[in-house]
Amino acid sequence: LGVDNERAIEDMKTAIAESPDAIKYFHLALIELDSNNLGAARTALAQANEKGFEIDSLDPAEREQHDRLVEALKKKSKQQVGLKPAA
Repeated sequence: LGVDNERAIEDMKTAIAESPDAIKYFHLALIELDSNNLGAARTALAQANEKGFEIDSLDPAEREQHDRLVEALKKKSKQQVGLKPAA
């Protein structure tokens, strides 16, 4: 993680603690994705959905980011399905 991403994650978590809403969780998911922390990105996106996140509320640029996030999480899920337990 870069220092900028670490700070962005902490800042977003602070903002969420003060006023949790779907769009903040969505933005946290994007930051986590950019930090290659797919588990945390998946969790943040799930929390956004729990808070009533709607893709229709995003502007076109954010919709592209949403699509990138979802594709990255799908790709990771497919990779995990193919994993075999260690013997």
